[in-house]
Amino acid sequence: MRLATRQSVRTLVTAALTTVLATTALAHRLLSTTIKGSLFLDEDGLRHEIQVAHFLLPPAKALETVPDLASNDALLQEIRDYIAEQHPVKIDGIRVLPTIQDLTFAPVRNGAYLNTSTNYIRVAFTVSYATMMPPKQISFVWQLFPGAPDEGWAGLVDQDQDPYEIIQTFATYGEGNFVFFSPSEPEFIWHAEPSGRHPTASAVHSDPQWRIPILSLMLAILAGLYLTSPPHRSRPLRVRLPLAGALLVMACLSLHLLSVPVPSPFSRIQMPTDDEALTLFAALHANIYRAFDYGSEEEIYDVLSQSVDGALLDDLYAQIYKSLILRYSGGAVCKVAKVDILEARLIQKTREAVSGEHTVEIGCKWQVQGIVEHWEHLHRRVNEYEARFTLSPRARTWKICRVDITSQERVEAEDKPRGRDEG
Repeated sequence: MRLATRQSVRTLVTAALTTVLATTALAHRLLSTTIKGSLFLDEDGLRHEIQVAHFLLPPAKALETVPDLASNDALLQEIRDYIAEQHPVKIDGIRVLPTIQDLTFAPVRNGAYLNTSTNYIRVAFTVSYATMMPPKQISFVWQLFPGAPDEGWAGLVDQDQDPYEIIQTFATYGEGNFVFFSPSEPEFIWHAEPSGRHPTASAVHSDPQWRIPILSLMLAILAGLYLTSPPHRSRPLRVRLPLAGALLVMACLSLHLLSVPVPSPFSRIQMPTDDEALTLFAALHANIYRAFDYGSEEEIYDVLSQSVDGALLDDLYAQIYKSLILRYSGGAVCKVAKVDILEARLIQKTREAVSGEHTVEIGCKWQVQGIVEHWEHLHRRVNEYEARFTLSPRARTWKICRVDITSQERVEAEDKPRGRDEG
């Protein structure tokens, strides 16, 4: 009953957003791209439902007939790799790998695409991302856009309409919103409000960057070349000076028109404030357990490596994978359901005298609630841990470099027949 209710709410949210979107879109000419997307963030996690014509999706571009999914695991893997590479998602600053579910193919005859009718195979699937706790920030990148028709966009779109813009719905905890992607703005960042329930969007914030004014530099170089070119009877200096000056003025006026951000070569990771250190630690700590939502060892290592230093990876993997998370007496499998930080305190912040390396030490007490599947039953298991974590910068990114577990105890256990609702 609970699942049915959740599905109904999701369907209603999608229908409502689609209706509003269709009404809003009438301000411009309607352009069918076959690309549809709906994002959902709720207690079950983050999901992205996608539909697209096969000829726009690179892994499926060569399809001529509807494939047999039972014998086409390679295509599923190609789609997963494509989504992971071209449409990365970061949750609280940590890149999260996707899992593909509900992949289907359906033939479409005389379907609308831009200004034509064509036959294609509709590819539909759901991309899921693990969230161990309510996220504070999510970064989405979308890089799938329609190609320009041979005859150009004239007559298909209005002058002020971006033909490449993709509008998708975004439902957060049952509240609807829209996400806009385009080649010039392929990234959207969602921030939770203090209540943790509502989305806001803002610009990307990262390490200190320089912005290289490409257009201004080109105009300035052109002015210099024109001014220093060999003298010619038709271009005396008195003629070249005003033109070179005009180019320089245009270079100054276009400083902000076309610029490319590049990392500052002089920027260094700064020591975080006490509050920043605790926030940073919470994200790194959550990613340790988020990594174990993935099935293969390679995937787990890949996610862990984003928040754990390489020297610690093997030890931490063995310690958690073999002891705390996946292996239980009798070979049962445990799924982490919830991670609660009970206490996190800053122990000290230091800077090494010779290398200047920053080090942050955090003391933490936390509980891990898991559901263990064993002999056709689900067992609830809650363990409590206490440890000392050492954080240091690695390749311009803060990572956990050392973990000293000081205590570990079983808090509670509750058996539950398999398949019965927890309510």
